[in-house]
Amino acid sequence: MAEAAARRPAIEAAGTQLAFLTMADDATAGALLARYGLGDVPHVSDPGQALYRALGLRRGGLRQVVNAGVLRRGLRSAWAGHRQGRIVGDAMRLGGAFLIRDGRVLHAYRNRDVADRADYCALAKT
Repeated sequence: MAEAAARRPAIEAAGTQLAFLTMADDATAGALLARYGLGDVPHVSDPGQALYRALGLRRGGLRQVVNAGVLRRGLRSAWAGHRQGRIVGDAMRLGGAFLIRDGRVLHAYRNRDVADRADYCALAKT
């Protein structure tokens, strides 16, 4: 969320509205978004993961959750002051980023592991 918050001005300048899909309940997701200055961004709570599955976001295996890249990203995040909180939902479910217009997915990026991230600004401009 810190990365999305930092890139929010460029994303919105491209005419794209941020939105988040989470497995947390509305209150938990809202509090986390607010912590990163994203409290005004729309979010959808999907604890049953129906939208995750509909978007093709798969569950990772051990290699997608524990590997050198994940460890490096975790250490960089901790160094920047971000701590792993209580896990809500399925920790094995991989994330992604999507450009959606009029209910249609125009572009999709599905993470290869839990440390993977899309180029949010490039996705917003497509």
